Amino acid sequence: MSDYVPRLIRSIARGYRRLQQATPVLEAIRQNPDLGRIYAGFYHQLPLSLTTDPIRSIPRLFLRQSRYRHRAQHPGRYYFPDLEAKPWWPSDANSKMLVANTDVIAKEFNDIRSRTKTEESDITLVSAGNWLSFYLFGNGLKIEENCRLCPRTTEIVESLPLCERANGLVYFSVLVPGTCIKPHCGPLNTRIRYHLTIWEDEQAWMRVDAERRSWKRRECLVFDDSFEHEVQHHGRVARAVLLVDCWHPGLSMLEREWVERLYAGMDTM
Repeated sequence: MSDYVPRLIRSIARGYRRLQQATPVLEAIRQNPDLGRIYAGFYHQLPLSLTTDPIRSIPRLFLRQSRYRHRAQHPGRYYFPDLEAKPWWPSDANSKMLVANTDVIAKEFNDIRSRTKTEESDITLVSAGNWLSFYLFGNGLKIEENCRLCPRTTEIVESLPLCERANGLVYFSVLVPGTCIKPHCGPLNTRIRYHLTIWEDEQAWMRVDAERRSWKRRECLVFDDSFEHEVQHHGRVARAVLLVDCWHPGLSMLEREWVERLYAGMDTM
């Protein structure tokens, strides 16, 4: 607890430096009336407008209601307050496309399942068991070698509105029995996450906000991972899904373009 204040100060300073790095992008966003919702957003706990309009922005640091609007939604990196927010989303054209291609995707997963591995970035979230992954898209990049091993899956997901250049991911995710993933929130609220079921066990479940759901064959769970969520697997067989991140449907094409530019501008530091 004694180092909390110094760590908070360092975090704020780091966030402010990143905002300064993105100042040209933020200035362009400020001047476009169609991008007002982005301009009203937050990077960590700092208003995105802090570097271009500090006098008006500083008071927002102390107004909690101007940050997270929902009790369980706390994205840890970027937050755009005006987007529709709900933990679970209904089936849509994206989920129907994935479900319609379950057999093709499952076949390619079975071909590469021995290549799944534990990702270092996931280790801190796992309190028990093991979480294995095989990435097709990550860190803003298409992983060409892996995509060549799953050509049909790659073709299918590339037909969807992927947000890969704005912290979107596409990967096969495997949980062995006994695995528990700690409660956590995703880093941003500009994406909607899809889980296409490949292998299921009725004793494996995911909680998003207050509601638990389990994976079922030929179904796709659709949720906003900026809400607190956790996973527990108390069954006997592995659970496997294809995880796909798509743009939040509330963002216009223009907003998506500038969100990508904003992320790229901040991620150069």
